[in-house]
Amino acid sequence: MVDLEIVVEEFRRKIEQDATLQDFIKDVLVIAGTANSNRAFYTIVYHLMGGKTFPKKLSHKISLCMDKGVIEKTFLKRNNYEQRVYGFLSGKKKDTEEYEDLYYSDKIINLGHGSKASENGRGLSPKRIQFIENDICVMSVLQAIATIEKQVRLFTKDSKQIGKIEDMVLARKRILALSQHHSADDFIEYEEQLEDEQIIKENEELSEAEKETLILARRGQGKFRANVLNRNKCCPFTKISNPHLLIASHIKPWKDSNNKEKVDGNNGFAFTPTFDRLFDQGYISFNNDKTLLISETLSKECRDALHIRNGQVIEGLIISDKCKEYLEFHRSKRFRK
Repeated sequence: MVDLEIVVEEFRRKIEQDATLQDFIKDVLVIAGTANSNRAFYTIVYHLMGGKTFPKKLSHKISLCMDKGVIEKTFLKRNNYEQRVYGFLSGKKKDTEEYEDLYYSDKIINLGHGSKASENGRGLSPKRIQFIENDICVMSVLQAIATIEKQVRLFTKDSKQIGKIEDMVLARKRILALSQHHSADDFIEYEEQLEDEQIIKENEELSEAEKETLILARRGQGKFRANVLNRNKCCPFTKISNPHLLIASHIKPWKDSNNKEKVDGNNGFAFTPTFDRLFDQGYISFNNDKTLLISETLSKECRDALHIRNGQVIEGLIISDKCKEYLEFHRSKRFRK
């Protein structure tokens, strides 16, 4: 039996620097409701720290909410969205100097203890709260975001407010990323990609053409993808050669590569999605003689289902001398022993 008190303390230490898990917990607590918050938190801890299953009722509730997009919609309610997006719709009335929601012409009110909406506009109006709690509940996530963006764009026509539009797009990407990627690893990877792209855009030493090349390479597209597919005509595991079904996967990860390595075709393999995921997450790697390495963390059931085994020679794998250097990095830094 798991000692929840010890596990909770361990889990709290684990999430101190993990914003994704923090957000996930907030979302689940919103769904569970105040009355069930303690039970929900302990349930999450139990699940993430090795417990086998969620209690059935809560598990079903979370799954149902995820299927209907409710978890994503909680992003439309919380402070990060309130400040990043609804803040665009806040403005001072000339006669009273009080903040109001420009779309609803409704006074912004404090949301809780310590809130200073009347001074900084960081709050919501009663009509906005009603919109969030009622109107968007019958919309899909995409419809809700589109409706809010339409409201914002009515008040961001001034060129000085372009930054606000970019922030709004970032907020939208965050919500849609959660819709597409339900695992923490996927979501962290997506956020890292956005951060990398932003760093590229802000690099004054790069030309616009260089920026575009690097951004596309970060996404596994453009010059990098072309260079990889030029060397690798098919997935060496499945023999599938349709380029629409192949992913150009970095061997030495993007974040660890210099600009030249980021677009080097030798720094990539072409895999179908399942094997791309296995390689990217370090569940498999390769020796220089094309023999397959499989992590001990990959279960026998998975290996059997994928028809792979340790030491198996992957004949279709193309390994150049330069590629061997990248593989050395992958084996030592990425592969899960």
